[in-house]
Amino acid sequence: MSEHDKCVREMYRALTLAGVLTVIIFSFTHTIFAGAGEVIGFFAGTELVLTYAVWSAIDWIDKKRE
Repeated sequence: MSEHDKCVREMYRALTLAGVLTVIIFSFTHTIFAGAGEVIGFFAGTELVLTYAVWSAIDWIDKKRE
């Protein structure tokens, strides 16, 4: 497998897990939002932060294996 394919696979895993975690967090916090803008902001911000965190964790685990 090429390095590009490995990175794309890591990206898909990070985006999927971050999306699932965002929905779980939203299910517990959905009552605090007053409007659609707040929901969109929450989803965008949480998705970005969790994607970065999950992808960093995946990369860190892969580096420990090597």
